[in-house]
Amino acid sequence: MAKKIEKVNLQEPALPVPGDGPSPVVAAALASKGAICVGEVVSRPWGMFEVLSVGPTFLTKVLTIRPGCRTSYQKHQSRDEGWVVASGAAIATINGLKMELKTGAVLRVPAGTSHRLAVPEGATAPAIIMEVWTGGTLDEADIVRLEDDYGRAKA
Repeated sequence: MAKKIEKVNLQEPALPVPGDGPSPVVAAALASKGAICVGEVVSRPWGMFEVLSVGPTFLTKVLTIRPGCRTSYQKHQSRDEGWVVASGAAIATINGLKMELKTGAVLRVPAGTSHRLAVPEGATAPAIIMEVWTGGTLDEADIVRLEDDYGRAKA
C-alpha cells in the first residue's frame, strides 16, 4: 500500500538549509549556553571553522588554517576526531610525532591522543580540513590544551 504524500509548503523549507544557521537572536541564546549551531562560523587566531552538521553522536566542521598558523596542541577526553584534507597541506603532530598531510589524506585521532594541525610559514594557501567529531561529549569545552601559541593553554 502506497503512503499518502502530504503537501509541503514551499515557502518554508522542511529542513534547515546548510549555511543558513539560526537567526541571530537564537544563535546568541544558544551560544550563551555553549551550544554549537549548524552554519556557525567561528574565527580563531589560526583561521576559522564552520559547523556543517550536528547529530546526537557526531559533529562535522570545515577548518581553514592559515599559512604560518597552527592549532593548539591538545587532546579530548570524550570525543574522537577524524580529519580529511580537502585542499592544501598541513603538518599533523600526533603524540609528538609529525607527519605531512596532503590533499586527500585521512587521519583518525582517538580520544586522549595529543594532536595539532599546522600550515607551514610560506605555504601559498590555507589548509582546508573536514573534521568529524564522534563520541559522547560534543562541545568546545572538551579540550585540554597542552600548548598554545595564542595564550589559551592553562598553566
